[in-house]
Amino acid sequence: MKKNETLFKSIGNVDNWYIEEAAPGRLARVGRVGLKWLGIAVCVCLIFVVIGILTNWGESDANAPVSLPGPLVFGDAFVDDPGSASVCWPAPEDGQVVRCFSEELFVKYPAENAFFFLGIGVFQSGNPTDEAGERDEIKRLAALGYRVGTAESWQYIDPEIKLTYQFYCGYFTRDEIDEFQADTGYGYAFYIPADGDGGAVHDESFLVMR
Repeated sequence: MKKNETLFKSIGNVDNWYIEEAAPGRLARVGRVGLKWLGIAVCVCLIFVVIGILTNWGESDANAPVSLPGPLVFGDAFVDDPGSASVCWPAPEDGQVVRCFSEELFVKYPAENAFFFLGIGVFQSGNPTDEAGERDEIKRLAALGYRVGTAESWQYIDPEIKLTYQFYCGYFTRDEIDEFQADTGYGYAFYIPADGDGGAVHDESFLVMR
């Protein structure tokens, strides 16, 4: 396993798909094989086929702008409120749902139809669950009607190096958080997602879970 692949796997349980997509030269190698064995005409056809696949792939995986029946609240609400930082300790036990943010969030935005953009951490026996288990549980939540998926964030792994990764997140009303349909085999932590500079993560990169 390459060093950069190890980093991706160790931070955020990044799916293999994202790692493969980040690998440079992959499509270039396919193109060279096409030119060598199939000739220019076949290569041109291959290009059109690839374009079609990528277009359909994007339409099936990337969501259109989310339409919500209420105001959308991001972590910017607490930029000047350090007491509302996302801190969770200890980790949630199985069947437990914890909120890694101040209840002030609901005081500032009391509207019943307000949607809060929050990260979701899934735990098992007090530890972060494995990649497959976490993904399966997020899929279960999506099937229940929760607006969940992945988004992009970044953290410093060195003073001059940023690592971009995917994390699970979603749009939730207060009622959905209060009455969260937890699986007793998992623990859950809701938190306000932030980048390495402390800035709030928005939903420009949000991909809905299918």
